[in-house]
Amino acid sequence: MVLDIDSFKTSGPIQGSTPFTHGPVTLPKGHQVGMRVPKGGSMCANCRFLAKDRKNCTEPNFVRWNKSPLIPGPVDEYCSDFYMPRTK
Repeated sequence: MVLDIDSFKTSGPIQGSTPFTHGPVTLPKGHQVGMRVPKGGSMCANCRFLAKDRKNCTEPNFVRWNKSPLIPGPVDEYCSDFYMPRTK
C-alpha cells in the first residue's frame, strides 16, 4: 500500500520527515491506518484530536480516511496514524 502523504494536510510534522524527505510512504501489506490497540499506550483517549464528546475525532485527515468523525471503537482501545499526543 502506498499512502501519498502530500495529499493529506498535516497538523504538525510527520515523524522522521523534513520538508525535503516526506512524500509517498510505502506501508506494509495489511497495514491499517486505524486499528485496535492495547490500553495504556498511544490511543484516542490521550490524543489531542479527541472531541469533547469522547466519541469523535476532529483530525481532518482521519475524518477523510474514515469517512466519518466517529471513532470506530472504544477510545481507550483505538488509534490511527494521525494520532498526536494531547498537550497538557
